[in-house]
Amino acid sequence: MKDTIILTEIKGYLARLKTEVTISNSSNETDINIHAENIVRRILSILFESNILNSGRSIKKNNESFDLFDAAGHFAFQVTSTNVNKKIIDSISSFVDYSWNEKFKELYIILIGYDKKQYNRSTINKINSIINKRFVFDVKKNIVDINDLYDYVKELNDVQSYVSVRDILKEQFDEVLYNNNITKDIVEFFEEYRNSINVKYRRINFFGLDVSSKPSEVDLEALFVPSNFKKHSKVLPQDIFIDIDLARQSSFKLNFPKKEKINEVIPKGIPGITVTSEGIFTDKIKGTIIQ
Repeated sequence: MKDTIILTEIKGYLARLKTEVTISNSSNETDINIHAENIVRRILSILFESNILNSGRSIKKNNESFDLFDAAGHFAFQVTSTNVNKKIIDSISSFVDYSWNEKFKELYIILIGYDKKQYNRSTINKINSIINKRFVFDVKKNIVDINDLYDYVKELNDVQSYVSVRDILKEQFDEVLYNNNITKDIVEFFEEYRNSINVKYRRINFFGLDVSSKPSEVDLEALFVPSNFKKHSKVLPQDIFIDIDLARQSSFKLNFPKKEKINEVIPKGIPGITVTSEGIFTDKIKGTIIQ
C-alpha cells in the first residue's frame, strides 16, 4: 500500500529528527532547535489545517511563553528539546503570567527531543492549579512528543497529507544529498569541459604554414619528447657530457675523480674552454660544480 510506504518514510524522518536534536543538545549544540522548530511549524499547519506562525517574528522576540501560534488565534505551541518537569511548569506559568490565556484557548507543549514522562499526581496537580481552568491543557493530550506527532499524522488518514508531511521532512533531511548532487554536477561539468578541450585543442593544424610535406595536423602528444636521464657513475668520467654552449655562458669548474681522463671527455682547443690538470674552466670567473 502506498500510504504504508509513505508513513514508514515519515516515521524514519521523525526518528532522525528526534535523534539529532537529542545528540546535539547533549553536546550543547542548540542551533538545531530552531531548525527543528520550523519543521514542526510546517507539520502543525497540516495537522491543524491552519497557518502556524512563529511568535518571535509575528508577536515579539524572546517570547518565552510559546514559540508558535495559529493565525486564527486558537492555539499556542511551546517547542522544547527537554522533558523535565520544570520546563513544562515554567512554560505554563509564563503563559498565564503574561495573560496569553486571554488570547489563546489552548496550549500545546511539543517535545522534539526526549519522550514525555509519566507525570506523577503531584506534578499534574501543580499544573492544574496554575491553569485553574483558564485555558485548555491536559497533560496526556497537550504534551506531545515525536511519537505522538507521528500518531497525529497517521490519524489524518489521507494520502495527500501524508505526502505533504513526508515532503517537508524529506526536503530538510535530504539536504546533504542535494548538496552532493550539486557537487556531482560540477564534477561532471568539468570532466565534460576537459574532454571537450582535449578534443578541440590537443592537435596542431598546419593549414596555411609553409612546411614541406606537412601533414594536415599533428597530435600534441606526438610532439612530446620524453626525458632521457642517465645515472652516471662517479668513477666513469668518460660518461659525463658537457654542453659547450652552456659552458661558455656560465662560470663553473668541473672536477673529476680521475684527472688523467680529462682530455678524453673534453678535447683541447675549444674556444672559451680551458682544460687543465685541475679541471675544466671557462673564461669567466670560475665557480665550482663537483660531480
